[in-house]
Amino acid sequence: FSWDASSDNVAVVKYEVHYDGDDGTNMIVYVTGLSLTVNNLMPNTRYGFWVLAIDAVGNKSGNLNRYAEAKTLSDSTPPTAPANLTATAQSSSQINLSWTASTDNIGVAGYRVYRDGTQVATTAAISYSNTGLTPSTAYSYYVIAYDAADNLSSQSNTASATTLSPPDTTPPAAITDLVASTPMTNSHNSMILSWTATGDDGMIGTALVYDLKYSTSPITSINWGSAISVAGEPAPAAPGTGQNMTVTGLNSLTTYYFAIMVQDDAGWWSPLSNVASRATTNLPDTVPPTFTFTSPLSLLPAGTASTNLSGTASELAVCRYSDVSGQNFDLMMPMSPSVPAMNFITLISGLTDGSTYTYFVKCRDMANNTSGDFPLSFSVDSLAPDLMPPVIYDGSPTGTLAANTTSVMMSARTNEPAYCKYNQNSDAPYGSMTNTLTGDSAQTYHFVTLSGLVNGASYLYYIRCQDTPGGNENTTGYPISFSVANPPNALPMAKFTANPLSGEAPLQVAVNSAGSYDTDGAIVSYIWQWGDSTPDATGATASHTYDTPGTYILKLTVTDNQNGSGSTNLTIIVSASPDDDDEISTNGICAPACTDNSECVNPDYPICAPYGICVANGAGGAGPIRDQGAFSLNGAEWLSGTPPDSSPANFPAGTQLVVMRVHTASSTGEDLNAECQYSTEPNAPYGNTVYMKQFTSTGSTTSTVVLAVPKTSMADQTDQTYDYYIRCKDSQTGVVNDTDYWLSFTIGGPTVISGPAAYVCWINQNFIKNNVPYLFDVCFSGETESGEVYSYSWANDSGWGPCNEPCGGGTQTRGVWCERNDSVAVADDFCSGPPPADTQTCNTQTCTAYNWMTGGWSACTESCGGGTQTRTVWCEDTNGVTVADGFCSGIKPGGSQTCNTQVCTTSFYGGNHTAADCTGAGGTVVNDGSYDFCRFNLSACPVDSPDWVQYDDWTTTTSNMCGNPVISSCLTGLHDWINFEIIPGGIEFCGYTDNDNLIDIVYCYANVTQIGCY
Repeated sequence: FSWDASSDNVAVVKYEVHYDGDDGTNMIVYVTGLSLTVNNLMPNTRYGFWVLAIDAVGNKSGNLNRYAEAKTLSDSTPPTAPANLTATAQSSSQINLSWTASTDNIGVAGYRVYRDGTQVATTAAISYSNTGLTPSTAYSYYVIAYDAADNLSSQSNTASATTLSPPDTTPPAAITDLVASTPMTNSHNSMILSWTATGDDGMIGTALVYDLKYSTSPITSINWGSAISVAGEPAPAAPGTGQNMTVTGLNSLTTYYFAIMVQDDAGWWSPLSNVASRATTNLPDTVPPTFTFTSPLSLLPAGTASTNLSGTASELAVCRYSDVSGQNFDLMMPMSPSVPAMNFITLISGLTDGSTYTYFVKCRDMANNTSGDFPLSFSVDSLAPDLMPPVIYDGSPTGTLAANTTSVMMSARTNEPAYCKYNQNSDAPYGSMTNTLTGDSAQTYHFVTLSGLVNGASYLYYIRCQDTPGGNENTTGYPISFSVANPPNALPMAKFTANPLSGEAPLQVAVNSAGSYDTDGAIVSYIWQWGDSTPDATGATASHTYDTPGTYILKLTVTDNQNGSGSTNLTIIVSASPDDDDEISTNGICAPACTDNSECVNPDYPICAPYGICVANGAGGAGPIRDQGAFSLNGAEWLSGTPPDSSPANFPAGTQLVVMRVHTASSTGEDLNAECQYSTEPNAPYGNTVYMKQFTSTGSTTSTVVLAVPKTSMADQTDQTYDYYIRCKDSQTGVVNDTDYWLSFTIGGPTVISGPAAYVCWINQNFIKNNVPYLFDVCFSGETESGEVYSYSWANDSGWGPCNEPCGGGTQTRGVWCERNDSVAVADDFCSGPPPADTQTCNTQTCTAYNWMTGGWSACTESCGGGTQTRTVWCEDTNGVTVADGFCSGIKPGGSQTCNTQVCTTSFYGGNHTAADCTGAGGTVVNDGSYDFCRFNLSACPVDSPDWVQYDDWTTTTSNMCGNPVISSCLTGLHDWINFEIIPGGIEFCGYTDNDNLIDIVYCYANVTQIGCY
């Protein structure tokens, strides 16, 4: 639109144009002219315009007044399509797009960007950077232009790009299993290295290159740069793939160290691998070994049926032998051992008197050098007349057999086949002997089983033999002597009674050993030790007087007729005799006699003791105060034991142990540490060694001791009371009590019940015998209802149980119990005397195993056409003694087998050539067991000969040549055999390699017209 110019007193310099529209547009534009063209307006939209003039100093004309309106026309023309869209990957997360701008009749408003069919952005520019993408991902893009009227162009060409992979920051993983090994050939100057490939990133992906180095000193990351690099490393394989290479150019007899590093395509190197080391070998050996015979001698004695062919090689080798000169090494019989060694031996059997034999030995060393024949000839002398009787040796048994052995095998060997007999205790001529020994298959081992042996007995036998029936006999017997041991002595059991066990001095005690016994012999001596330093006494019974009060250990020792002994003890308590006075002294103070407490008027002695004197209650006098006296069965539940406190502690019948305690305090009632003693007699002063006994736990505020309750007699069927008198010493001041502290407990009497007639028992729930509880502690024997008197005797099972060991000494048991005469089992206490044994030894014979043994195979009796080999088979025990075959279990190994079953022939395959034809052409005749054939080295194959054909190009191994089938068999050799059947010319051959995939030596069969060499 346009307008007229404004005027100013100086000059108008520009115009300020305002315009707005119904679409919300509101713009200001400055111009110097008098017109303005406005573009990029919305179609079909009304716009208003007004102008304001401005002078040089910024003065504006009057108020803004709209003075012009216009409406745009409608737009329906779309822009042209964007062209030449390109997509370029900028990084692992960004792709940049660019394109050629579109055109529009009015104007292009912008562009819409689509990725994989979905709009991802709008831009007014002709390029766009798409960010936030996924690495290594392909994306497809196109662009559509639009104008202000939102007319859309057609889509641009499609452009695709793949985001880059993320930056490689992970080096390859280190190789950890590098191994150096010696090659089969050229081991003096080369080494095989093998390893497992790692990845580009750790163990992922394939790496770029290897750097393999070696040195004569251990390789580290520090000296890696000075190690020698190896050329020709293989390219890295996929992770986990085994790889190898051969390093050459090394020095012999030198230890080398190898290490390897891996590089990826980002330039990252792996850590140094493990270091592998190995030494190269010596230079190749080209000298064959020699062989020196050590046996047999040139002349063997007559009758020699076999001998050892033995000798020594000059180096480690495998040696073989044959009775044919010039035989191929691989077809000869192996000597023992069959592995590389230096000393060899083989058994030659089937020898006959007056014959001469020649054998040939060849040896092949570790370098595959094969020697020529080493011959040895020997003869067997003619048989001389046999004038000597058999020699008997290796007789058994000898020495002393185990106790309880009842049978044994007697055996002996002879130096030749013989027939043997024996006598017991006396020698006799062979013909007079009637007892025979069984012989093995060779009649050189003879045996018989002797039975009826008894413990402690000695045995003597004489054996004589005859070499053939009616032949040479022994003129003196071969003695075999042995004995059977007695079983171990069972020690005697000492038991006795002493009467009385306690009393006042002087005390006469009578002892009786009637309860002692010996299960396998007799007691021959009794020794009584009285325990009071007086001389010992002997005899089954004795008596002794104890003059001095005290406690004594009375000991009985019994000895049996096998010098075994056993002992047992009883305790004798001797007390002092009381005074004849009516009053008993209590530490120098006379205490009056009494019948009850009312008669004890002295406050220091207020209690009438059961023995009829007044005693103190322990609360007064010198020394610690004693209180809280109590008794317990288990140390947890306590019963008061002070008589003034209602009633003493009471325990059930059968109680054997009671715990007694006492508490000590000062005169003010505070706890006081004290050492306490007790006595069963009143008024015993503290420290008296005859009557006073120490508490086992004392020295603190509470003293305790475990008391053994004396056993009562059968007549004591009432409650029994036990009194104890306690005195203590202050641990700090040393002041002792001068009065007794009296404690008392009772043991309940047994419950008496009646059985049939006069049979009564004491019930004692605490009594346990052999871990089995019984109701009855003691029973009185009486009559049964039928009037019979009960009696008791030992009973046992009729048989012994199984032995727990098959040999070598075991044990077996049986049940033993005490039984009443009405067959009722009762406690063992009812039976007198020793019980029968419930355990005994068994199967004391030595444990012996038997195994089949075999000797080596003899030489084959025939070289072809089928022969026989034999060997010795025998049964042997674990001591190396040959025994009868019946002792061995399982199938006996065979003693013979067929051998050399191939057809006997020496003709060439096809029959048109001779050995001279082969050797004349430079070959070697070898027989495969059926035909002769000719062997050539490749370098020695005849060329341009009418009788020989050479195929130089067939030198690589394959299992199928030119589509022709493989022949089914080939000779056995030390190398890898290759089998071919070549149809042209009808030629067959076998070849083997040295593991380098090249045929080094070939064996050629002769066909009808010629012998082929390959």
